[in-house]
Amino acid sequence: MRSQQSALSRALANAIGTRLRTIRNSQELTMVVLASLSGVDAATISRIERGRMPGTLESHLKLSRALGLTLAALYAGLEVRLPQTAIRDVFPRESDVAVPTPAHW
Repeated sequence: MRSQQSALSRALANAIGTRLRTIRNSQELTMVVLASLSGVDAATISRIERGRMPGTLESHLKLSRALGLTLAALYAGLEVRLPQTAIRDVFPRESDVAVPTPAHW
């Protein structure tokens, strides 16, 4: 389970980083300017964009506000970029989970 969560964490970090870089570039902002606008260190922005770290909810909120977006807009489409097998392994569908019946109690 731990490696499955790690795979999901890496995929999420990469997806968030790609999304952030795409939005920042579309607004023609440098990391230094975004850092100044958001209060998030440029080195942290770089690590997030390269998928080295996912960042925190607080940093995502600061970055989204600096980019003129809601947090939901920053996260839009991320689930599409995540490998479905990693999501399913960490969050199995109800039909994939054995539910104990009274006979097993």
